[in-house]
Amino acid sequence: RNLIAFTAFHGSGSSKAPAGIDKDSRRTVFTWGGAYLNQTFPVAMRSYVKKQNVDLLSGKVGWVFDVDTEAVFLNMITSTGDFIYQKEMLERGTLLGHPYRTCTLLEQGARTADPDDATKFYKTVNIFFGRFDEFFIALTRNLQFAVSLDTTFTDDDGSSGSAFMNDSKVVRVLQSMDCGLRQGAAM
Repeated sequence: RNLIAFTAFHGSGSSKAPAGIDKDSRRTVFTWGGAYLNQTFPVAMRSYVKKQNVDLLSGKVGWVFDVDTEAVFLNMITSTGDFIYQKEMLERGTLLGHPYRTCTLLEQGARTADPDDATKFYKTVNIFFGRFDEFFIALTRNLQFAVSLDTTFTDDDGSSGSAFMNDSKVVRVLQSMDCGLRQGAAM
C-alpha cells in the first residue's frame, strides 16, 4: 500500500515503474514565491489551478500534503490571534472547503535554517491539489509466481539463509500496476 502511494506521487517513470504525478509534465505546477507558507498560499494555489480550466465544482477535488504542512495550516493565526483554518480542518477535515489527507511518503526538501531567525527554517514541500478522480491506479488481475528450493534470502534480522539448508521453498509473487493522470492539468 505504501509503495503504491509513493509511486502515485513520485514514481520515476522508468521502464519498471510508473510515472508519479510529480513526473507528469502535463500537470499544473504552482511555485510559491513567499519565504514561508502563509494564509494566502492555499487561496493562491486553488486560484491558480482554477485558471488552468480545472473544474473544481465536480469530481473528487482535494489536497494531499505532509504532516508538517498540516501543522503549519492548523496553527496559522490572524493578527488578532484567531486561528484561520483550524476549525475547518479539525471539524470537517477540509481546507478551503476541499477534503485533505496527510501522507508521510511525500518527498520533501532538506531543512535549512533561516539566517535571520534561528527559531525558523525553510523546507521545500510537495503539496498536491486537484481532481483525484482524474488519477487512476490500475492493477493487473494476474499474478506471476516463482518458486525456488535453493534460493538464498535475508530474514527480518538481516541474517542470510538458504531455502535448501532450511528445507524450505521461497515464493516470489509479482503483480503489475500502472498509474497516471487522465488529464494532466487536473492536478
